[in-house]
Amino acid sequence: MTFFMLYATANDDDYSLDFLHFNQMKKFVSGVDVIKLVLVVSLVAEKSHKDAQFELAAKKKFASSNSIKLDSVIFKTNVGRDFSSVATGLAYIKKNYGFNESFILIRNRSAYGPFSNNWFSDFKDLLTQSEIGMVGATLNFLEHPDIGKRVRPHVQTYVYMIKPCLLDGLLEDFPATNCENRLQLIDQGEIKLSELVCTAGFKLLSLQFPTQKVGRDTPNSEKILERDPRDYSAKLVFKHRNVVKFYPSFLKFFLLKAIKKLVGIF
Repeated sequence: MTFFMLYATANDDDYSLDFLHFNQMKKFVSGVDVIKLVLVVSLVAEKSHKDAQFELAAKKKFASSNSIKLDSVIFKTNVGRDFSSVATGLAYIKKNYGFNESFILIRNRSAYGPFSNNWFSDFKDLLTQSEIGMVGATLNFLEHPDIGKRVRPHVQTYVYMIKPCLLDGLLEDFPATNCENRLQLIDQGEIKLSELVCTAGFKLLSLQFPTQKVGRDTPNSEKILERDPRDYSAKLVFKHRNVVKFYPSFLKFFLLKAIKKLVGIF
């Protein structure tokens, strides 16, 4: 087996948040052997010296790690945002390694952490169930107020893993790679990805509800959730950005961001 983390980020900031995540990845045991790290950067701004420095610093960060090896840093346009980043990273992995027996944990900057051990194996172990095609930190069973149609239960794509046997088919026409509007990315990206997995005959699962299997015929149920499902990630190995502002590892980061914003105002 080969283990990958496909990490999607962008150059619209100074990358300090990414390095907080890298520190957390090194701090906690993944639960598997060596992980190959593929970083994919969306170029929100024109590529510059800052981006070259990020690549060098990332290589230095993982140079001494025995558990995480930086395999590649890929820069691409911002069209499609994280979904085109995932497609780009998957294409790279397919070309250089193939998908057979490849477990790929996909995450973006909204997935903070990890905050505990076994952060990779928690996803892999659930995915090894024969009927499960996709595992996320959280599942959304609620309607989206802005999309204007009934949406199906789906994995929220800030961190997730897809069964290796599905990746070839998905990569042929990966969803939302040409979208730029946020609602389009949710509808044609996040929701569509779960629909494709279910259409292929598999079910969805989450760390949030590890026994709640979701298939094509699973109805939405507001009784399952009383608030945004991302809020439930507070107890999980990866936490959504909505719930981590007061964790010690990230408190300094948010305070510095607030100070910089105030300085800019005055």
